[in-house]
Amino acid sequence: MYRWVTLMLCLVLLINARHSSAQDKQKSSVHREEQNRTLKILLERAQANLNQNLDSANWYGNAVLYMSEQQGLPLEKARALSLKGEIYQKHGDYTASVSSYLKAIKIGEQNDYLAVLGSAYNGLGITYYLMQDLKQAEIYIRKALDVKLKQKDFVYYSIIASNLAALLVHENKNEEALALLKTAERVAENNKLSQYLPNIYNSMGAIYFQMKNAPDSALYYYRKTIDLAEKIGIQQNVITGYHNIGQLLLEKKQYVEALKYLKTGEQLSENINALPFMLKLVQTIGEAHEATGDLRQALVYKKKEQELTKQLFDAESQKAIEELQIQYETAKKDKINLAQERKLIQGTLRAEQAKIQFYLLLFSTLLILVSTLAIFYVLYQRRLNKEKINQEKIRIFENVVHDIRTPLTLIHGPLQELKTKYTSRNEEQKYFDLIDRNSEKLMRMVDELLDVSKMDKGKYQIAWSNGNLKAYLESLIHDFEREAQEKQIRLVVHLDLPDSHYKFSKDVLEKIVFNLLSNALKYAPQNSDVQIHAKVEQTVLKIRVQDAGRGIAPDDQQKIFERFYRLKEHQKLPGTGIGLAVVKEFVELMDGTIRLESGINLGACFEITLPLEKSQVQDKSVMDEINPSKMQLLVCDDDADLLTFVRSILEKEFTIQTTTNGLEALQIIKEKAPDVILSDVVMPELDGIGLVEKVKSDALFRSTPVVLFSAKAALESRLIGLQAGADYYLPKPFNPEELKLILRNITNKIEKSRSDFEHQKAEKKPFTERLRSENDYVNKATAFVIQNIDNAAYSVNELAADMCISRSQLHRKLTLYTGNSATQFIRMIRLEKAKDLLESNFGNVEEIAFACGFSSRSYFSSSFAEYFGKAPSEVMGG
Repeated sequence: MYRWVTLMLCLVLLINARHSSAQDKQKSSVHREEQNRTLKILLERAQANLNQNLDSANWYGNAVLYMSEQQGLPLEKARALSLKGEIYQKHGDYTASVSSYLKAIKIGEQNDYLAVLGSAYNGLGITYYLMQDLKQAEIYIRKALDVKLKQKDFVYYSIIASNLAALLVHENKNEEALALLKTAERVAENNKLSQYLPNIYNSMGAIYFQMKNAPDSALYYYRKTIDLAEKIGIQQNVITGYHNIGQLLLEKKQYVEALKYLKTGEQLSENINALPFMLKLVQTIGEAHEATGDLRQALVYKKKEQELTKQLFDAESQKAIEELQIQYETAKKDKINLAQERKLIQGTLRAEQAKIQFYLLLFSTLLILVSTLAIFYVLYQRRLNKEKINQEKIRIFENVVHDIRTPLTLIHGPLQELKTKYTSRNEEQKYFDLIDRNSEKLMRMVDELLDVSKMDKGKYQIAWSNGNLKAYLESLIHDFEREAQEKQIRLVVHLDLPDSHYKFSKDVLEKIVFNLLSNALKYAPQNSDVQIHAKVEQTVLKIRVQDAGRGIAPDDQQKIFERFYRLKEHQKLPGTGIGLAVVKEFVELMDGTIRLESGINLGACFEITLPLEKSQVQDKSVMDEINPSKMQLLVCDDDADLLTFVRSILEKEFTIQTTTNGLEALQIIKEKAPDVILSDVVMPELDGIGLVEKVKSDALFRSTPVVLFSAKAALESRLIGLQAGADYYLPKPFNPEELKLILRNITNKIEKSRSDFEHQKAEKKPFTERLRSENDYVNKATAFVIQNIDNAAYSVNELAADMCISRSQLHRKLTLYTGNSATQFIRMIRLEKAKDLLESNFGNVEEIAFACGFSSRSYFSSSFAEYFGKAPSEVMGG
């Protein structure tokens, strides 16, 4: 350390001796560094103002352009030109936008600046798209995709792919476009790039709107666009969202609501002077006024449209754009006066140079202090490097542990085959059982290590289920009876638990109990007791596991919960020292507590408390939340007395909602998803025939039975109603018993469909045929689950989002049509698929469990046995 300080003092003297001769050179170097820092700051401020204040963004962009030209920095110049291209694009000055982008592209191609080229190609493609030149737009967007693929920048690649999706829509390639957008959405969410999501949601809404049969999906994504864009502060996306909802409502002939959204968008576009958005809004508002018969206002907006069109698409601008495409360098000069900006920047630089002079005077004085701090910094870095090395060791260890799963699987799978083949040979079975038990232990240890890794990364997901807690704990403890007998240890079990169902995590409870009992049996001496006590106190489960081993000294009692820590006297015993750490982390993950009571020669007692919730639902119940005999009925009629009468005769059999308006009825159907619809034909705003057509054209509701009743009793009227898709047509006045009989037939048909679906699963048919229902709603839900069958995180929430319905309504519908709750429905499909894979020898049990979305082999095996009444190994090859 003293030699280091002496060296620093010599360096200070040398610097002072040469300070006068090297002063100019130092000033030049520091000046360049300050200029580079200034350029970086200006670029960041320009980017920050792109979605807030275009004038400020333009000022900063011009400043960067001027400084980069003065200093001969081509990369910064290309970035500034690409930035100005986007600014001009948002202003609606497409000529200047194309010019700036082409200049940036030329510099990027000459110097192989891939990052600049990707952004400039994409921006130029969007400009051409806004100009409605789709051919040129596709050329440049595909160039941008090629560049990002070359860079292996898959995040930006997916975002640009969403722009390409908009072009595919114009070619009526809706499915391909939706696939691109959903990929882009996942990438943006996974990488926390929320600024890209409004564009993606807006494009998805536009596709659903164009498909005509999915207006609710379009409205859903348009509203997501507005909500997220307002939260982030991207005004252009907010404007586009209002415009798109206005168009959708206009299509539905909801003129008042449509004009409300459109005029809000018009005001927002005027506030930020966004001419392209203003033009589209003015066009649509004119159409809305014309549709309502307000020709005076329609004429006013037609004139606004002509003025904006002339401003955006005059002949000279179009000609200039064509010339710019042929030759990059023939663009008009920037009209912004850079002289004032140059003066401001130079003033900033002079102020910075004055600061530099002051810092140079202090440099020699502070150098000794800095050198001393440097020594401490080096020591600190050594410690950090040591920690990094330890972390890397752990990472490599986890990778090795993960790779162990494959050879373990190849041991366990063939072993099951051998056990089946040599069932009659007692000698072989003894060894087979020994190998089986120890391979199971190894699999559990590997799973523990991987679970710890998941918890470290915050990715471990708790799987909750309803079940008999007492029976489950008994089954877990039963697995240890043979090991206890072999070691001549008595298991003393006291389960003070009611024989009722609770909501708990089977997977977590299994890992906790397994580790505690394994440790107790490992360290307990022969001819001693291992006691297990469990009881429920209000909303808490308490588990105590006590052994009569050597015990744990007070100094070690906190350390044993650390990973890989082992007591000195246990070093020669098998184990990794991770079991108790896993238990503690799982307990804390469940918001529980763990307590240790021990001492030398006093044994060890671990007490666990876990929060518990009593379940109101039995696992094997087929109707979790709804009684099929009391289905939801929506009655639509503009006669209040008739509604009262219908309610009085049907309220014992149905849960009834009423409305007097066809449009209100349609809104209730979308929000509440009733099981049966009873509607009059003649109603305000939307008649019964129109209501039937809209219901039957929607994939989510086309299976909902609709009964029309009307005073129009003629054959022609009845045929019109039935042709529109009504299931029954009942003339007025009607007999109450006839109406009840019709509804009873509908109920019986639904119950028969549910019964047929349940019985069909037992037939010897392929997986997809066994699960095919007469109900389109069920088939659509089944298709979504199959599509995500290998994704363990795909749950009721994701299925409800895919079905565009609330979780509770999804649960009610699936229970009604299949007899399974939403959770049971997903698990049933996974298990039915697993059965087919097991019978076809697709792989071993563990591989099939993961392929069907189960996160652990043990949970899969217990679920399979509970569902089919036999273990997975009994089904393999059957």
